[in-house]
Amino acid sequence: MHHLHRFGFSSYAWCLYCGLLISMGLILRS
Repeated sequence: MHHLHRFGFSSYAWCLYCGLLISMGLILRS
């Protein structure tokens, strides 16, 4: 359970990080 929770949290943080990189890339391109 604990490991599953940590995995879910890390994947959530990874999604936020990917979204941030994509938004930054779009801003730099425009």
